[in-house]
Order: sequence, then C-alpha cells, then structure tokens
Amino acid sequence: MASQRQFRPKRMARPLILVLVFLAVSAGLRVASLGSEAFAADAVGSSTNSTTALESSANAAMFADLLADVQRRAADLDQREAVLEERLTLLQRAEEIFEEDLAQIEAAEARLAEAIDLAETAGQEDLTRLVAVYESMKSADAAELFEAMSPEFAAGFLSDMRAEAAAAILSDVSPEFAYAISVIIAGRNSDIALE
Repeated sequence: MASQRQFRPKRMARPLILVLVFLAVSAGLRVASLGSEAFAADAVGSSTNSTTALESSANAAMFADLLADVQRRAADLDQREAVLEERLTLLQRAEEIFEEDLAQIEAAEARLAEAIDLAETAGQEDLTRLVAVYESMKSADAAELFEAMSPEFAAGFLSDMRAEAAAAILSDVSPEFAYAISVIIAGRNSDIALE
C-alpha cells in the first residue's frame, strides 16, 4: 500500500478549542477587572454599586454563554472527527480489498496467458506432426484424404507442407478441388495493404 498523508482532524481541533477557551477566559477577566475598577472609582454612590453589580453579573452570564458555546463547538468537532475517522477506516479497508482483488485478477491473467501459450504451442506441435504425416504418405493416398476435407482446411495443411509434397498431392486431386485450394491460398494475404 502506498504511503499516504492521513487527515487527522483531532490534532488540529484540540489546540483550536484550547485557544478559544483561553480567549474567552481572558475576555472574562478583562471584563471583570474593568468592572472592579469602575466599582472602586464609583464607591461614593450606592446606585453605582448596584449598576456595577448588574454589569458584573451580565458579564458573567455572557462569559458563561461563551464558554457553553465553545464547549458545544468542541463536542461538535469531536463528533465530526469520529465520523471522519470511521470513514477513513472504511476507505482504507476498501483500498485493501481492491488491492487483494487486483492481485487475484493479475494472478488469474498470468495463469490464463500461460494456459493459452501452452495450448498454442501444443496445437502448433500437433499441426506440424500432422503435416509431416501427410508429407510422408503416398501422394495418391494423401490426395484421397484431402478431397474429403473442406478446401479451406486442406489449404491450411498444404500451405505448411514442403513445396514438393504439396505439388504431388495437388496433382492427384480433382482439378476443381485443386483450383479451390489454390484460390484460398493465393487470397490469404490479399487484404494486407501494400506499402
């Protein structure tokens, strides 16, 4: 399996959440310190104290809302990360299955090519032996067998024979059969383009 860069959202989500929490805490502390400075400066009137207390509780509520929002977002990111990790696992398994199937197909292709090569070699050897048998027969006996064949089949054998043996057999078959075989042999390569 080729090495891949894997997406790891968990590593990126945790620092982001921590930064957001620290920013929220910092904002809360600043708001709280502003409220306490205002409280010290306006300690003269009791109405100021109640206003500062209201502002402080409003700031605390705002901070609590911000913190709850950050926690919701962190939970959402964790959930998304889990979904992505599950998908990544499924994708990796599908890739493994694909590679296994591909290896099996390649092995089957190699076996098939080997079987085809063996069959072609065996077929060519059988044909060569049969041609040698026909060449060694008396021409009259071979001509009798050839006339029982179709002209196309007989032409295949005659084109693989030595010229002297083929000529002897052709001289012993009927003129019509000899003509049919000759036309087939002569026309075999007529579709090859001349350069």
